[in-house]
Amino acid sequence: MTKPLVSVLMPVYNADKFLNESINSILDQTFTDFEFIIINDGSTDSSLKIIQELRKKDNRITLINRKNKGLITSLNECVSVAKGKYLVRMDADDISHQNRISEQLKFMEEHPDISILGSYIECFGDNITNSIWKLPSQDEALKARLIFTVPFCHPSVMYKKIIFSEGGFRYQKDFINAEDYELWTSLSEKYKFGVVPKVLLKYRYVPTSVSRISDSSNINERRLVLSSIYNRYLSRLGISNSPEEDKLHFYLTTSGRIKSIELNLIDVAKYLTKILDKNQEKKIFCPNALKGFLARKFLVVFFYQIRKGNFSAFSGILNKLFCRAIIDILRKRAV
Repeated sequence: MTKPLVSVLMPVYNADKFLNESINSILDQTFTDFEFIIINDGSTDSSLKIIQELRKKDNRITLINRKNKGLITSLNECVSVAKGKYLVRMDADDISHQNRISEQLKFMEEHPDISILGSYIECFGDNITNSIWKLPSQDEALKARLIFTVPFCHPSVMYKKIIFSEGGFRYQKDFINAEDYELWTSLSEKYKFGVVPKVLLKYRYVPTSVSRISDSSNINERRLVLSSIYNRYLSRLGISNSPEEDKLHFYLTTSGRIKSIELNLIDVAKYLTKILDKNQEKKIFCPNALKGFLARKFLVVFFYQIRKGNFSAFSGILNKLFCRAIIDILRKRAV
């Protein structure tokens, strides 16, 4: 085939249960000018057979079959062989909507200043209620989120190949199960982010995924990996956390972690206000975007503390962050 405009990247390791549906969701795209690079990373199940059968029917698939080297090596290998101007990430258990590539490509072509583009996603899976994950679409708001968490669902992303070919960026091996978070923080100073405000991917929630297992069985190791990323990001604000603040920051990163632990709202408010004050001084992030994100973070902490029966948390309603979050919610409902 001639040089394609888009390269789809899919590392595969023992994914035969959902692989056929996932691959076909790409092959059935309304946009057709793409190559589909699939690395079988030493699977021991029937993944290779499934890929080979589908490859016989569609020559857009490029199959690389080798021994297991891990996800990060596979991602970098996919990027290195990709020929497209735009790269599309895809996981072996998720489902892309039929118009995913066309919608993201149209957005990127109409907004050439954006280099990394996500989308809304639908979370689904066994024993969970389907839900829509809506992310802010503005670059400033996405970069404010990076202080605590990823701004995109990794398999929803389309990015420009030039980031890797000329920018010299790669997925880093030292950040296992957080390689995307590290990459986004590294890219954030140089490149602009965006999100298509449409659901373009069905993200399969799997309780046995490596990131969730590491959270439950190796939480201290998980904290060390993540803290090395967000502390580097916080250093742009001139923030150097104490061990207590570092632990607090880790538990504030996701709603699941917030839910799992008792948190003191006074300590949380003090810490989040410190970030706001440092940003006021350094002017790194958009003040309104940062304040809005941290206000919603404070509200999540308040909500879970009340659910735990910690009614002393009601004192938090006098906090400026709480008031800001409530005002934002009321404004959105009024629209």
